[in-house]
Amino acid sequence: MSGQIGLRYNKYIPWLKVKDVKSCAVKSRIYSHRFGRMFHLLSHGEVMAFYQYEWDDSITELREQFPLDPKITIQICDDLKVLHPGYTHGGSVMTTDFVITKKGKRIGEEIYSAVQIKNNLSAINKPRTYTKLEIEHIYWQRKGIPWKIVLSESFNKVFCRNLEFLYPIRNTHFNQEFLCELRNNLRVYLKYEEYRPQDFYNQSISIQSQPIGITEGINILCAKKIWQFNIRDIPYHQCRMSDFKEALYANE
Repeated sequence: MSGQIGLRYNKYIPWLKVKDVKSCAVKSRIYSHRFGRMFHLLSHGEVMAFYQYEWDDSITELREQFPLDPKITIQICDDLKVLHPGYTHGGSVMTTDFVITKKGKRIGEEIYSAVQIKNNLSAINKPRTYTKLEIEHIYWQRKGIPWKIVLSESFNKVFCRNLEFLYPIRNTHFNQEFLCELRNNLRVYLKYEEYRPQDFYNQSISIQSQPIGITEGINILCAKKIWQFNIRDIPYHQCRMSDFKEALYANE
């Protein structure tokens, strides 16, 4: 499965970019160090979904604004006896918000799923929107790929806020030697169970001969999943040191 002109992974080009869409919705260009390219996200809901997918280590590829083959969508419209989106302007290419790739159990196997992000049920129930979603649903059904609508209003707000805070740090590259030294030097601070990370704001240590704040170091360890906490239920800035546990491995 490929998107625009058959490119994938860090070469993938979304069909729609931020500059192509005129709407009042919040639009964002976000670079991903993990995926190696710029993402074009056309709503706040897409941004929050992106943070969650980027955090999920089981996802090996993420493609936004994925183009649907117009030959297939036109045929589906004929079958449904409805006008194809953009009909009055000569037709248009429909897109799915995200196509997600995960590794299968067999060597080289890839498992795909498709997701459309909507704010709430009222956004779905508009007649023309409902028709477009039905076209999209049938498209992926014919491809044999699971498709679903995700409502951004249902997102875990604590989880999303934590990811939003940690993402700029997670998206920064640190070499393994730096991370190992940071982990070893900050381990002792776990014994201060009633303290919060920000309580160490004025303290620093030396990592690779460079000073780094204790609070900043803790943020890095959590963003890189070297330290773990209940990220879905506890707001990061309310965490105490007793909430953190050292992971068995580091993701970088």
